[in-house]
Amino acid sequence: MKGIEMHLLPSPFEQMKNGQKQIEIRLFDEKRRVLRVGDQIVFKKLPDQQDQLEATVTALSRFPTFRELFEAFAPKQFGFENAGMEEMLRQIHEIYSCEQERYWGVLGIHLQFESIEK
Repeated sequence: MKGIEMHLLPSPFEQMKNGQKQIEIRLFDEKRRVLRVGDQIVFKKLPDQQDQLEATVTALSRFPTFRELFEAFAPKQFGFENAGMEEMLRQIHEIYSCEQERYWGVLGIHLQFESIEK
């Protein structure tokens, strides 16, 4: 079991903290390829990284595209309470480009939260 640090924008951080988001969405890039079930992740809230959440990886869901990932699970697990598919894709493509998505593929990181620290 290894510890990994990741950074989150304020809105997804608060969704995780409040139990509204259980699956983190990332590219399946070099950093995420080393993730394993049971790993610990410390999420730090941007921009100052003072607030953090600790979580355990309970499952990993790899897909070629964000659309396929979003189709496999309920939108609220990603923190999208009332968003349709096109809105979810629009929001994720503000962070990750279509070129990055095609190159790396995508990963859903299923999480169980351990503690909340400030």
